[in-house]
This record gives sequence, structure tokens and C-alpha cells, in this order.
Amino acid sequence: MKFSCHRAVLTEGLQLVSHVTAGTTTKPILQAVKIEVSENKAVLEATDLEVGVRYLLEPVEVQEKGTVVLQEGRLAELLREWPEEQVCMELKGTMCHISGRGGAF
Repeated sequence: MKFSCHRAVLTEGLQLVSHVTAGTTTKPILQAVKIEVSENKAVLEATDLEVGVRYLLEPVEVQEKGTVVLQEGRLAELLREWPEEQVCMELKGTMCHISGRGGAF
């Protein structure tokens, strides 16, 4: 999976789906967001087992299709501090690399 988009677009999507991710839970997967990338779109999904949210990210530039599940809180925190306008996310094996012109995580 590899895609890039404007940081504000991804941040807005994470803020909306974060309303259903559980703050404290015995199931860590409920604190995560699923990012599914296909063709020329990316979809964020989250649930608390009672309510589910799907958010379509637009516009995105897709280089490679795929799916990843990430901790919503950590990703949102990283994006709040991200100094650049553009964000590139790439899944390499079991690691998700987040990069831009000036740095990478």
C-alpha cells in the first residue's frame, strides 16, 4: 500500500472517525483505524462495535493498493505535528512508513 495526500485531508478524516474509536478499552483494535487504498481513493474506517464510520479521503494519489490498521491516536498526534502539507504513507512488510520532503517516521 502506498498513497499520498494533503495533510489537512487526512487529519480531517481521522478527526471524524476518531469519534467512534474507544478511548479506553480492553480491546486495542477498537482504538485503531483501518485505511483501505484502492484505485484512486482511500477509505478510513473505525468502529466501537455499536457504531461504525467510513470516511472517503479525496483527493489522494495512489501508487499501490492495500490495507493497513493503525492506532488512531498515534497517527493523529503525528499528523498534528507534521510540518509539511503533503503526507506519503507506505506499507513495507509489517511497517507503515510515513514520509514527506523533510522527514520520515
